[in-house]
Amino acid sequence: MTCDPIGEADDLSLVRSYQQSGCERAREILVARHVGAVRNLIYSMVLDANMADDLTQETWLKALRHLPRFNGQAAFSTWLFRIAMNTTYTCLARSRRIPQSLESQHEDELGTHMPPDREALRAELDAAIAASLSALSPKLRGAIVLTTVQGLSTLEAAKIEGCSIGTMYWRIHTARKLMQKRLREWLE
Repeated sequence: MTCDPIGEADDLSLVRSYQQSGCERAREILVARHVGAVRNLIYSMVLDANMADDLTQETWLKALRHLPRFNGQAAFSTWLFRIAMNTTYTCLARSRRIPQSLESQHEDELGTHMPPDREALRAELDAAIAASLSALSPKLRGAIVLTTVQGLSTLEAAKIEGCSIGTMYWRIHTARKLMQKRLREWLE
């Protein structure tokens, strides 16, 4: 078989190309297309750049190892995000690590600088949000990260988490209530 995937091919076509002929280019396109989203998802869960990098790599190793068995019952991104979330949950449970800070990943790239008083206020708010997120259980944090940070629908988030849509709505509602309580002084 030939291996001639193009970057515009959809994910399922790229997966099939890799499964049928071992096409390395198809695999490379999949990784390039989704690595940023996976890293952002994981970073939003752990709030630590180094840990996010390590977990992103671990997620991709698992995904690529299991790629020959991907059956297309879910979208590739849903399948991949589920691997990322499970990898992250395992790490959090194993290390009991509580995220401590939010850092702006793009601040240096954009070259934006704020006046010192606004910078200090932003740092305080970031710390309060990080503390609020870290106080949530991993499942509640996952619900907020998938729907609010990643912008996924409740249905997509439920598929990634392997739970019912009702359970996902409950997690979102509960997480928001807990965060509102912790961030009350910032919301007034």
